[in-house]
Amino acid sequence: MHRRHRQADVTITAMLSQRSDARHLRASLHHTIANDLKQQFNIDLRKLRVKLTPYDHQQKVAIV
Repeated sequence: MHRRHRQADVTITAMLSQRSDARHLRASLHHTIANDLKQQFNIDLRKLRVKLTPYDHQQKVAIV
């Protein structure tokens, strides 16, 4: 977080299924995170990094 400007850089790491639309997911995440940061902490979102990897059926998944 950049304290002087009250802005945050956010990095999200996630797995993406083949049925999901990456552009729609990224836009939805950006909108949700920006709103939550502003409403709950009065912080603006400066940069959002989304790292998506393909979902592998052999991996265990934790849903948070």
